[in-house]
Formats: sequence, C-alpha cells, structure tokens
Amino acid sequence: MKLGVTTWQEAGEAAGRAYMYLVSEGPKTFSELVHGMKEKEEALLMALGWLSREDKVEFGEDGRVSLKEHS
Repeated sequence: MKLGVTTWQEAGEAAGRAYMYLVSEGPKTFSELVHGMKEKEEALLMALGWLSREDKVEFGEDGRVSLKEHS
C-alpha cells in the first residue's frame, strides 16, 4: 500500500483509472480495487467519492462497486 497525501488532481486521475478498471473488470469490492489497481487507499476513496458525486458508480449491498447504467 502506498502512503502519502492525495491531491485533488491525483484523486481525479484515480477516478479516471477506477472508471476504466470497472469498465474492463466489472464490479469489485474496495479491497479488490485497491489490490487490482495498486492505488493508494486514500486516493481510491476520494476517486470513488468523485465518481459517486458524478452519479457514475453505485455501491451494492454485497460490498461491490459497480458502474451505474444510464439510459
């Protein structure tokens, strides 16, 4: 796990990477995202918040993060 302070720019870049990872890999738990993407936990949390505010992800009862389907 990487440590350090995450900037808004890093969070935005991590959001883009997380979005593309979910597109290619499908729904994942937070732990699976951290390990699969090799992202700092802090950056990934900020990235998921970013994507959530943009209404692009949803958090399932099974603990998985998935992309929202928009019509």
